[in-house]
Amino acid sequence: MLPLYRGRVKCIYIDPPYNTKSAFEHYDDNLEHSQWLSMMVPRLVLLRELLAEDGSIWVSIDDNEGHYLKVLMDEVFGRKNFVATVVWQKI
Repeated sequence: MLPLYRGRVKCIYIDPPYNTKSAFEHYDDNLEHSQWLSMMVPRLVLLRELLAEDGSIWVSIDDNEGHYLKVLMDEVFGRKNFVATVVWQKI
């Protein structure tokens, strides 16, 4: 996938595990915090390679890991590239 799409993807949306210790069928949502961080780094690096120069990445996450994810994304994508946080409040 990488050789064909490197630097060509305009929009990426990811929905990583929120790490809330809930049971999900398709992925482990009960990782140690350090495991979660270690899992995310290589995925973000790969996504950065796929992303076009003028592309954007959107992430759905909650407060359990959101602030830590922001720091990781600043490291991988560059702090100056952060645009905004969109907050959705479930009613």
